Amino acid sequence: TFSQSWLGTRFPVITAGKIESMDKDWLAIQEWLGIARPIPFDKECNVHPTSADPLGTTAIAKLALEEDPSLMQALCALLLPDFLNFAYELPEVCKLNKNVTGLWPVRP
Repeated sequence: TFSQSWLGTRFPVITAGKIESMDKDWLAIQEWLGIARPIPFDKECNVHPTSADPLGTTAIAKLALEEDPSLMQALCALLLPDFLNFAYELPEVCKLNKNVTGLWPVRP
C-alpha cells in the first residue's frame, strides 16, 4: 500500500517511486491505480543532456560540498523530506548539525 508512518500516524502518500527501484515502484503505482494492462517504464524518459555533465559542474559541486560543511548541511535541510520519505541515510556531516537533526522527527 502507499502509506507512510510518521510519528506513529499512518497517512496516504502519493509517490513517484524511488529511482533505485523505479521498475518495481512503477508497476506498484499502476496496480494501485487499477490499471489492468500495465505500461512498461521507459528508462529513457528521464534522460537529460545535462546528465552527462557537459560543462563539468559535478566535480566542482562535489568539491564545494566537501570543502564547506555548511553547504552540505543546507542541502540536507532542503532535502530532508526526501531523506525521510525514501529512507535515505543522512550524511554524517548533516547528523552533526542540530539545525538539520532538530528537524528530524525521529533521531537518525
